[in-house]
Amino acid sequence: MIIGYQLTPLGRPETALSLLELNHLRKSFDHPVVNGSFMLEVGEHVALTGPSGCGKSTLLHLISGILRPDSGTIKLAGTEITTLREGELDLFRAKNIGYVFQTFHLLESLTTLENVESVITFAGANHYPKARKILEDMGLKDKLSSFPHQLSVGQKQRVAVARAVVNEPPLVLADEPTANLDPPRAEGVLKLLRDTCRRANASLIVVSHDTRSVQDFDRVIDFREHFQEAE
Repeated sequence: MIIGYQLTPLGRPETALSLLELNHLRKSFDHPVVNGSFMLEVGEHVALTGPSGCGKSTLLHLISGILRPDSGTIKLAGTEITTLREGELDLFRAKNIGYVFQTFHLLESLTTLENVESVITFAGANHYPKARKILEDMGLKDKLSSFPHQLSVGQKQRVAVARAVVNEPPLVLADEPTANLDPPRAEGVLKLLRDTCRRANASLIVVSHDTRSVQDFDRVIDFREHFQEAE
């Protein structure tokens, strides 16, 4: 199975820049969940659509190194991440991948601002003013000192998005980033994600069950169709 399709033929000119390459990637649980190859260009924005349980989130976990594949390779920014040890992978992920999780993964003991600042610290950077600015841009100026239990579901989602993009990584992965937001907020979050990635020439992969919200992405891939073709 090929997850998606090539923007350019296999014999593409050398000027085409590939950020992410998945080759013969396979992951199974009680049945094959991910099985295929995929290429993402520098600065490209891709949406993966399909119902829950078809393998979209598993693919993001493989790309980020949260899960290890059964076989195949994952090369990001020229680094084969499947060969990295856990400590090396953690640091590589902090510097190169921003991740918006479905369940937020906010640290309950930290404030909104501290949650975003924490990923700056972990990446060994010091651009802390950017954390405040991006949260204010997302309408959370009055929630900077609030703890996660004091935030609504939609507010937690926006904090999670801010945390993913604050380091301007070359790759941002977002797992249903607008699932808990009303339409105006959802549109704003997607715009923030895409605008931030464009400014940094970063690539973006968004998982979504709502095909309407991602129609203007560079590619919209029906994950289920490609997965079914593999069986």
